[in-house]
Amino acid sequence: MSAKPKRIRLWMAAAILFLVLPWVTSCGVNRELTGRWQLAATDNMAFAPGMIFEFANDRTLTILQGQAQLPDEQSVFFQTGSQTSALSYTAGTGGNLSIFLKTPGSSAVTFKMTYELSGDILAITDGDGLTLYFQRLADPAN
Repeated sequence: MSAKPKRIRLWMAAAILFLVLPWVTSCGVNRELTGRWQLAATDNMAFAPGMIFEFANDRTLTILQGQAQLPDEQSVFFQTGSQTSALSYTAGTGGNLSIFLKTPGSSAVTFKMTYELSGDILAITDGDGLTLYFQRLADPAN
């Protein structure tokens, strides 16, 4: 086999990889959802206005106490529990959101939800119909 056909195949493989890689790496992440969101209102007693949800490009989700006024036992969770559990997510442009909770020694728990974006307002609704309303926070890098 001559070097020329081998080189052509190598260039074609590189071109295909270049074209397909961005699509593959973005699966499960809606870029509109990434960023920091402050909880503004909720029907769900497990959350308090002022909490911050950060949806990262690498599909990790971080929940911070932010300005939320929480009882002491819930505040302690943000200091210790967030170090022992991991949250991740997948989101599609169709409004489907899955959040995965993994704690040491157990299998991941999946929470299926839907979301709606309207400008800088995000609404996330769980399977029971409870909705969290968020306001997008400015990117701290700007």
